[in-house]
Amino acid sequence: MKEVRVLVAEEEKDQEFEKILSRDKYLVLKATCSETTIEMAKEEEPDLMILDLELPGMNGMDVLRRLQTLNFNLPVVAVSSTNTVRAAVEAMKLGARDYLTKPLNTEELMMAVRKGLQKDKKRAGESESYKNTYSANCPDVQMLIDEVTKTKLERKADLE
Repeated sequence: MKEVRVLVAEEEKDQEFEKILSRDKYLVLKATCSETTIEMAKEEEPDLMILDLELPGMNGMDVLRRLQTLNFNLPVVAVSSTNTVRAAVEAMKLGARDYLTKPLNTEELMMAVRKGLQKDKKRAGESESYKNTYSANCPDVQMLIDEVTKTKLERKADLE
């Protein structure tokens, strides 16, 4: 069985993500700035990325934009210490599959990781009935994410 590779992009040195992820036997790749994050996303081909939106250099939103321009279909769990609806919506619009706020809840993090990895497999063709969904750990943010998702689906239908 292939080892699942998770790229953790965060500046903090406490290794909270590594401790949590290694318990479930994920191989953790670590980047501490935006430039290294983009390089590692290209070179290491991780299965999922956990992206702190407060990275030094380009911020996490800029990293998401850059990944979009490079046509990466990498599942991203965005993490931030600020619990603002605006940041969550922007991250989701830029392709993040989940948005979590610090301090992290271990169960929520692992659920977001498993969900991101599962969706990636489904996108690869395991399920044609797959419907893109997003989630957040804040009810107000979740409500806005649902609205953004609905709008995206409506726009897509209008284009077809």
